Amino acid sequence: MHDVAEEAKERLETARSLVTRASTAAAETARKTGAGALVLIAEAQRRKTQIVARFYEAKAWFRGVGKKISRRPTPPAPPPFVLGSDFMESLIQRSLDPKLHALVQLRTAVRLGCDATAQSRSEACFVQGWQPELVKAALNGASNPGFSERENLLLRYADDITRTPIDVDLQLFRQLRRHFTQDQIVEITSSICYENFRTRFRNAMGVENSTREEYSREPEGIAAVDRDESESFARS
Repeated sequence: MHDVAEEAKERLETARSLVTRASTAAAETARKTGAGALVLIAEAQRRKTQIVARFYEAKAWFRGVGKKISRRPTPPAPPPFVLGSDFMESLIQRSLDPKLHALVQLRTAVRLGCDATAQSRSEACFVQGWQPELVKAALNGASNPGFSERENLLLRYADDITRTPIDVDLQLFRQLRRHFTQDQIVEITSSICYENFRTRFRNAMGVENSTREEYSREPEGIAAVDRDESESFARS
């Protein structure tokens, strides 16, 4: 019995020693890789925000389906560039806050007169934390004291790039360089230009118009069934 107790005591001491060494090694590893871990966490948070924004964009796009989608005929599948996350955005958006990208994309869609895209970009702005009054100001093209100086500059920059023909004010560009680095200006310019391309391409291919027409009209047969059901319900 004594031998068993001694063996158990030795095993307990060995286990404690292993735990102590493992804790020390873990602490040392955490100290060495702490900075890298913070970078990875920040990158993961940024990707998560982009995925959530894409989800709300897709949700806004599908709003035109209507209340009785289960009775509608199966619509043709939309082109693949409408669905899923946008790979190009993950390449373009690097150092700037995704909030700024969402804001200039909204203003670009508004300047192009694309209602469906503007609606989905509004949803993305809400996801990024923009206040409703600021989103409304961006939609209406109005200034708002809630925007900071750098945000107002970006809105004007998006207006100038989206204008046809393009006409970027030199004084505006100089002001941008006081608030952003050259790489950040390249990043936000790419974001605005890509939104111009994406929205114009959808309009040219008739994606927005065909989608809106496809779901805004209820087929005659389905409408008749709805009327019959309503009358039957009223009689009962």
